[in-house]
Amino acid sequence: MKGHSSSMSCFYCLSEETLYKRGGVSRKEQRYGNLTVLDSKNGENGFSSKSSKVVEVIAPYNTPIDILHNTGEGLFDRIRKEIFPPDTKFIRKSDLFVIDPSSFARDIRRVYLHSNYEKIENLRNGSDKTHHLRLTLALTALVSDSMKPKARLVLIALGFLTNKMYSNTQAPTLFDIQLSAAAAWYLAEANKEYITMKTHELLYHLADVNKLFGNTGLLSTFSFESFYQFSLCGYSTSITRFFLQNACTKFLLHTSLRREIVRRSKPLGTESLKRFLSLTPDLGSSHVTWDGRIRDVQKIDKENIPIESVLYSTMYLPLGSLISEYSSPQTNNDIVFASCKGRKTCFRFVAAVVTTSLVGALVEPIEAVSEDRKLMDLRKIRNSLSNADFYYYSEMVNQLINYEGLVEGSLSGRREVIPVDSILGVACYVSTESSSIFVQANGAYIHN
Repeated sequence: MKGHSSSMSCFYCLSEETLYKRGGVSRKEQRYGNLTVLDSKNGENGFSSKSSKVVEVIAPYNTPIDILHNTGEGLFDRIRKEIFPPDTKFIRKSDLFVIDPSSFARDIRRVYLHSNYEKIENLRNGSDKTHHLRLTLALTALVSDSMKPKARLVLIALGFLTNKMYSNTQAPTLFDIQLSAAAAWYLAEANKEYITMKTHELLYHLADVNKLFGNTGLLSTFSFESFYQFSLCGYSTSITRFFLQNACTKFLLHTSLRREIVRRSKPLGTESLKRFLSLTPDLGSSHVTWDGRIRDVQKIDKENIPIESVLYSTMYLPLGSLISEYSSPQTNNDIVFASCKGRKTCFRFVAAVVTTSLVGALVEPIEAVSEDRKLMDLRKIRNSLSNADFYYYSEMVNQLINYEGLVEGSLSGRREVIPVDSILGVACYVSTESSSIFVQANGAYIHN
């Protein structure tokens, strides 16, 4: 394709705009199959004068969206800088994200992050920048009145579009459509220059790409810059001879080596292999372990476990460590989402239950508020919106109320034991006046 600033340069549509793009007719619908191949050969409809052979194998509209650079290294980074300008010379594109720093800092302190994300404030890389917006800023926006209503809606829309992918939460395509449309509307209303090429891809085409791939985040740059980069090393898009043979050979070799390393590391492995795995922990097999035996067990917890059980205050899962209040009264690592009776439910981790082996996790269910009381802090802004602004707000709220990866509620006081393999992800949360809003933070294999 031509450079991103060119007319019709989008992989997915034929938008004729250049630097800042809005919607365009679907490339897949207008130039399907051989028509796209002809466009490449003829240098038409967004293609450069140099024909690309790979278009004959993979059409541009059938490719994943680059989540890393479109979010953490793109729009999310821009918005963060507009909220927290890096220096006095920084020029905002609008006043949409202007805040009262002291009030907003107060509201951010209401957000509680799992230790998986305790260092994201350092903004070390694209992942940190993505996590910072989708967790810290999006959760704050749910409850904070120290930010403009439309800025809150942008942060929430972007945050939950991303959280859905990171947690692998199932939601209808309409969820992506409405949240993307809301973010695009409010941003373009403030200044069309927010809608750069990468932002255009994210907000105008994420719904279709997720519908095609299920979860484009799993196939995005996070993966391509590690494993896929290895598999495709040495190839350009214009060379396809022996492509499949060589790429598949590398793929099989890579996966076979990983499996062999895991096999040899069980049960103990050699000293040299242990040293190797200490430097490359992601190559080893994942184990569920527990620690911190609880000597003084509360009565309510004793009543809900087998008599011969021993309780432990800490459990280490591939998804992250769970640390109960028995171990640390101020823990942030005790909220999880799990699959229970065919639906996703939120729990507080109490203890690991062990007899001769691990039985399960003793948990306290979160008692969810009724739908008409959900997201009340956010609903307060409805009277400040009208016409299209109100439409996008209302559609977005409707989607969030039915989103399984978000639960608003408080501790139930009940106990139950759930299987460890039912746990789907850890949660982060923000406190409200009468409850807390819990959001599933992980669960999909997306990393950088």
